[in-house]
Amino acid sequence: MGDSIPSLKEIKDSIMVFVIFSLFAISFWTWFYYNVSNIIELLLKNIWTMMLLFIIFWIIPSLFVYIIANSLNKNVSFLRSLGVSLLSNILYILISLTIFYLFPYINQISAIPILFILAIILLIVFIIIFKCIFNVNWIDAFNIASRYAFISSLIIILVVFAIIFNLG
Repeated sequence: MGDSIPSLKEIKDSIMVFVIFSLFAISFWTWFYYNVSNIIELLLKNIWTMMLLFIIFWIIPSLFVYIIANSLNKNVSFLRSLGVSLLSNILYILISLTIFYLFPYINQISAIPILFILAIILLIVFIIIFKCIFNVNWIDAFNIASRYAFISSLIIILVVFAIIFNLG
């Protein structure tokens, strides 16, 4: 693919996708934060479930990141995609836990601005990571980050849905 400049509508759509699905993911982590003791107890009882969830949340988004990044830059390997996905997940957890540490008593009124600030911080961090690792421009890095957020959030929603309704 050649270097083409995306239209303002494409940029606006990418921003909307990233913000909406980042807020979904952040709300999941908020729920996770308040129920962490029950979740850890459940997962530690079944180590195989924990390993399967790790693989699902790491490998599947990495595959999509590889496909998107490979279409933008031919010097991308799947191993680099796995590494960038793991790095972004680690930074996502660290930034989320830092925000929750700074604001330990999040109520319904203050949650929306805090989660919005967290989404903006994560957007900037993800764009910087994808730009540096994949050697793409800022717009393409934003494109990769927004699609990564979409795929990750979709997987989180599907897994939570499967756990809640005990589909497996």
